[in-house]
Amino acid sequence: FAREEDRQALEQSETRFRSLVQNLSDVITILNPQGEILYETVAAERMSGFSIRHRVGSSVFSYLHPDDVDKAKAVARRVLAHPAHEEKIEFRHRHVNGTWIDLEGIAKNYLHVPTINGIVVTSRDSSERKRISAQVARLAHLVESVNEYIAITNLDGRIEYVNNSLIRRFGRSEEDLVEDLASLVPVIASAI
Repeated sequence: FAREEDRQALEQSETRFRSLVQNLSDVITILNPQGEILYETVAAERMSGFSIRHRVGSSVFSYLHPDDVDKAKAVARRVLAHPAHEEKIEFRHRHVNGTWIDLEGIAKNYLHVPTINGIVVTSRDSSERKRISAQVARLAHLVESVNEYIAITNLDGRIEYVNNSLIRRFGRSEEDLVEDLASLVPVIASAI
């Protein structure tokens, strides 16, 4: 009777784990030491468009941008050499439609764990983060290059940032202006 309960508990645990893993948005890939894909979550199929059946058994390096393969192999060598080591990597991955997807991942060696016996790579699409970061950089450049006076406040009206035009106009540091701008509002208004 105890064995049947143990078997049912194990089945429930496996079902719960499988459900959690299969519904993640991050891709989990297990590789052998040569970079052959042993296992992937269905998120890999959603992300790349390639079926898991097509990918399992193939080299992960065949899906990477040619300019990123050497970097990925270097990360793999370091992770293989140091089992407790975890390493981050950014790379481009081919989509089934021929485009490239920007990914960021973390690789860790679990060859010493019998139930895993591979290198685990957890990755996610970083395209949107990179796009937003580039937009923020362009906006920051624009704010700093205009001759207009710009002050940015938080929701409470406290000034959090002033641009270089304001700093040049008043000849004070950004920190001083942020602290004292409330008293300078009438002066700024008259300068406009």
